[in-house]
Amino acid sequence: MKWQSKLHDNLFNEEKIGNLDKGKASEIWNSVQSFLNQSKVGDYYDQRRKVQSISDAIKTYGGENKDEILRNLGVDLSKKYGYAAAHPDKTNALDDLSVSGKLNSSELAAWQFFEDIYPEQLGKYKAALLPESQIKDNYEAS
Repeated sequence: MKWQSKLHDNLFNEEKIGNLDKGKASEIWNSVQSFLNQSKVGDYYDQRRKVQSISDAIKTYGGENKDEILRNLGVDLSKKYGYAAAHPDKTNALDDLSVSGKLNSSELAAWQFFEDIYPEQLGKYKAALLPESQIKDNYEAS
């Protein structure tokens, strides 16, 4: 997982130059490692919250490589969302989203992927993932 080493290096460099409090890089890094070592522990929503936390850390401390690091994170974790799409009954992936009754499981997994890793880009795809009835007269959906 090439994103890990780049995030690690950036975190500890930020701490070294004083942009992170002493020990904060280790705290963030240990959290990332804990998630990766226990990626099958907890339910789908717990795992999504951890992915969101890692994504936020990359956006904050990823430096000039943050886009590449996020892209590689997305590639590595995409199988979690694919599994949720294929097995929504096992992951409860369709349970609590307002869009869950409007999207099939693959579309919902794509929605969740962008929501967790690239939330600022979700708006670009919202119109493609929502049914036309939800987009009509809804300026926020386009």
